[in-house]
Amino acid sequence: MKYTLLITFCLLSILCSLSCSSDDDYFPEDRKYKHSLFSSDEECREAQSQYFMNCSQTVSFNKDGSATYMVTDIMMRAKYKVKGKKITLSIHKDDAYETNAVVYFKIEDENKIIKEDDGTEWELY
Repeated sequence: MKYTLLITFCLLSILCSLSCSSDDDYFPEDRKYKHSLFSSDEECREAQSQYFMNCSQTVSFNKDGSATYMVTDIMMRAKYKVKGKKITLSIHKDDAYETNAVVYFKIEDENKIIKEDDGTEWELY
């Protein structure tokens, strides 16, 4: 009887640890990355015509799993998950009309991520 209870407890502990979500699904601190659309600020200013345009695209990952994705002049709310070297960014359904509903990044190193669909580099800033 004692061994049956011990084995049952061990099995339940293992199952719980495998099925429970871990905090490693998110970054431990807020992070912001940007992808510059121009090689310099001067080049960006010269490209401005009658209207303002962003010089870069940005993505902000918050430690609570929420994110903000800024493409051109459109800011989209999102949620994200980190699994190994992959970030899955899920755009809020009300904001996904301008882009894919899910965007994937590969973590290159501590300071750089790569957007998987087009290979663009996004630097930590």
